[in-house]
Amino acid sequence: MDAPHLRIVSDETWQAVTNRLASVNAAFSSGVGAGLCSRSHTARYLFSRFLKCGLRGSNIVLISGRGGAGWAKYGCPLHQNRGMCANEMVVRRDRIEQELISVLQRGVLREDVAAFALEEFKLDARIREIEELLEELGKRERELDTISEESACPIRVVGGGLMDVAMKG
Repeated sequence: MDAPHLRIVSDETWQAVTNRLASVNAAFSSGVGAGLCSRSHTARYLFSRFLKCGLRGSNIVLISGRGGAGWAKYGCPLHQNRGMCANEMVVRRDRIEQELISVLQRGVLREDVAAFALEEFKLDARIREIEELLEELGKRERELDTISEESACPIRVVGGGLMDVAMKG
């Protein structure tokens, strides 16, 4: 049904928008995984947010085979989904995760690193202990100040209330 009186944009603007949508659709839906944001961009796996493409800097994510172990593969989504990157490298998830975990373990599970972590923990515990003691000291000093002020005053605190010495008789 054609209703020219209901149009809010000109035919020229409408045609420009339609052409732009077609060009965006052609640019982003070509390739193996069609769509602007395929599941590989949003899936959460162990290293998906930590791996970066060496060519374009995009996050390396799982781009295929999210099923069983060994089939899932990490790769550059800009190459896989949009053809905008020349990085064709694809690495099996189980292999890259095993290697990265191994490297992290070798870097962290060393005697010198463990000793450093233990010393830092002891230092933090000692700092917390000192802070607690300083807080307690502050409370005691405030209590002492209160007692000193009360003893210098002709008014005495009795049972949580105030009473003038002269009134007590």
